[in-house]
Amino acid sequence: MSDQLAGEKNTVKIQQTTISELNECLRKKNSENEHLKSKIVDFTMVQNLRAQVKEHQSENKHLKSKVVDCTMCQNRQMQVEELKSVNESLNLLVEELSRARALAEATLRERDELISDHYEKYFALKEIESLKDEIKSLQIENHDLKSKESELNNLEKVYETKESVLLKDIDQMKSQVSKLVEKL
Repeated sequence: MSDQLAGEKNTVKIQQTTISELNECLRKKNSENEHLKSKIVDFTMVQNLRAQVKEHQSENKHLKSKVVDCTMCQNRQMQVEELKSVNESLNLLVEELSRARALAEATLRERDELISDHYEKYFALKEIESLKDEIKSLQIENHDLKSKESELNNLEKVYETKESVLLKDIDQMKSQVSKLVEKL
């Protein structure tokens, strides 16, 4: 691309040189036209001069088209320079956007990690709460069992007491029956 630009610059320089030569030639031709007009003496000379003027005008039109071509070339060169500037600006903008994207991606990764950590902590807390509820339930059940155990111990004591009383009564009755059997 730079070779192409260098070639265009050379063409522009050559055309600029040609333009200045053409402009000089135009001035010379215009000067000659003026000189010839001042020397017109008769009708034939006027006709000749008119023919020459027409030729010069034709040459002038041709030279003007060359000037237009050169001007267009210069305009193109200015457009190329402007496009280069715009391209450089766009490249800088792309670099900025790439850096911003990388930063955003890093920020999102950090945020995702934090969210993941928070979810893990949340579920751990939920599990702890569930375990606490289960512990409370077990404590209540344990309390109920202790209460029932206490009742059972009391009933066992009552039973033991009644059993001992009954055994004594039975022993007494045996003794009485034995006494009665002896008496008989």
